[in-house]
Amino acid sequence: MREILIIYVLCFLYGSVSAQHESVPAIIRAQSTLSGLERSLSDIAGGVTSGNITYGIPMPKGETIGDFYLDKNWNRISILLYQKDILLEGYTARWDIKNSRLEIRAKNTEETRALEIEKIKSMVWIDSSTSIPRYFVNAKDYDFNGSGLPGMFEVLVEGKTTLFKRTTKYVQKANYNIAMDVGSRDDVIIDKHEYYWATGGQVRELPRGRKMLGLFQDKGAEVKSYVKDKGLRLNKEEDIILLFKYYNNT
Repeated sequence: MREILIIYVLCFLYGSVSAQHESVPAIIRAQSTLSGLERSLSDIAGGVTSGNITYGIPMPKGETIGDFYLDKNWNRISILLYQKDILLEGYTARWDIKNSRLEIRAKNTEETRALEIEKIKSMVWIDSSTSIPRYFVNAKDYDFNGSGLPGMFEVLVEGKTTLFKRTTKYVQKANYNIAMDVGSRDDVIIDKHEYYWATGGQVRELPRGRKMLGLFQDKGAEVKSYVKDKGLRLNKEEDIILLFKYYNNT
């Protein structure tokens, strides 16, 4: 009986389209399938709701949101190379984290050249938005569990105990659920920040939260009092910077 009903409806639809083919948008016709027709028959039998209506227009294709640059702006930069400690100045650059290279431009030109991060010993750039200098050192020069890390450390605080930040990128894939109409159609490029502390040539991951206070045992009481008096939140970068500066200066 069900097969007869499907054939009857198909014949009816064919006759309607043949008589009025110009009034039905091609995009709607292109999306019509037998499985869609069977769902429609089920809706007729069980009741149609807004949650189970499937329209014949394709879902818009998602985009990739974000980029793989630490800062997509071009910033004035000075670069110290490993090779003979050559210093490069008078350039602007931006750091492509995914491909582990700097894109470099000479002054008054848009010609771009690439310089691999592994060739750079350290660098400083002047942030084009804030005019504040940012300092970076090559992570491979610091021992982390017997080897070096790839990429560069940004120096947040320098002193007897140095605070580093290491930024990587990852792609959060689209997770749109068409049935539930929830989630995102777009892939999103996300920053991942990791914090490290260093003494000498040794670097270690920074403990999270109040566990961090164990690093400052030689001045434990003073450090705890400072954190309490200033209301520092040790999951915020700016407050961690304040803590390290206080410890290094006492």
